[in-house]
Amino acid sequence: MKKIILSVCMLSLVFQSCTKDDDGSNEKNKTISVTTGIDITGVDVPSSYTFNRGGNTTVSFSGQTTRLGQVASIGSGLKSATSTLSTLNQNFKEGSGFEDASLNSSKNVRSKTASSLGLFSKGTTNNTDAIKLVFDGYISSYINDVQTPAAVNGTVATAGNAGVADGKRFVNGDGLEYNQAFLKALNGGLVVDQVSNHYFNRLDDDNFDSFNNFRTENDLETLVGDDNFTTMEHHWDEAYGYIYGVSADDDVLMQKYINRVEEDQDFKGTAQTLVDAFAIGRAAIVAKNYKVRDEAITVIRSEIGKVIGIRAVYYLQQGKTKLSDRVKAFHDFSEGYGFIYSLQFVSLDGVTPLFTQMEVNGFINDLEAGNGFWDVSESKLDEISNAIAAKFSFSVAQAATLEKA
Repeated sequence: MKKIILSVCMLSLVFQSCTKDDDGSNEKNKTISVTTGIDITGVDVPSSYTFNRGGNTTVSFSGQTTRLGQVASIGSGLKSATSTLSTLNQNFKEGSGFEDASLNSSKNVRSKTASSLGLFSKGTTNNTDAIKLVFDGYISSYINDVQTPAAVNGTVATAGNAGVADGKRFVNGDGLEYNQAFLKALNGGLVVDQVSNHYFNRLDDDNFDSFNNFRTENDLETLVGDDNFTTMEHHWDEAYGYIYGVSADDDVLMQKYINRVEEDQDFKGTAQTLVDAFAIGRAAIVAKNYKVRDEAITVIRSEIGKVIGIRAVYYLQQGKTKLSDRVKAFHDFSEGYGFIYSLQFVSLDGVTPLFTQMEVNGFINDLEAGNGFWDVSESKLDEISNAIAAKFSFSVAQAATLEKA
């Protein structure tokens, strides 16, 4: 895994400010994380995501590492001439049948897709089964509608007919690449939903019901069975693992696109802010400082949601620049399509989606109207882009291009 050194532990990058005690007498120093703005006074934040108890690590996220590997394998299967529906369904639904034996597990991707406690139990959304069927549909539609004309026979795609576009992309009749829809939609449906809306809502208690039994156990440093972590520590690590559970070079979901956003001078610092916030929150759990922990959660929810929004707009706008040779735009549009689907899982409080499903479905319907990507207009792409950017702190112009620093 590529490690980003935590700026909070580099003295030159820490702001220190003096404040007076309540009686106005003695002054005390505060230590503020320059990337996150969080007051970390009294919280011992390490220079990397490393936490130990009794000389042994307390960090564990193997299940997340497995699922991220499963996602990458399934994504490859969705552009293969030899993959089968039965195997891909087995991969997605059961976590078995992978050629890489290390991916065969009791863990699977489908059960964790659109399944957060915050949105799909305590929140206002209750159609987890319908969303899972959308992902099932990406798989079945590739095999049934696209694989033979495109990957097997190499038929050239035309409006309304699946085939090969731009000499290398396997698309349906609308110009959509199912592997891109599947992967990019899982940025929200798996990663953001599990991080922001599930595990961050299960830190204090299992059912987000204010009983705070996990907080009590963490206060007492009660460990889980024979493991070297408290439940709260483990749930935080599992959230971390959905983003950083594989190396940056191997990741196909959020870590990859956090790093892409980081390359843009308009959003420089995003990657460091996220790494710092995860380490601060975990260190705050060790310190039993739940105010700092919750401030870190606020930062993480905001930053990963912003990444989803930026990439949705970026791909729509990149595709718009290629409309003079329209088939060259289909890959960008397919990626944008998936990130747009991910928007419904972005939440700043872990319960309320920033974009309603009606809004997201409206964007998707606009992209699919008529012959889909063959017909979508510049004005419609701008309309969708502006609607997305309006809910974030960036402009369409900032997100539209990758202006490297």
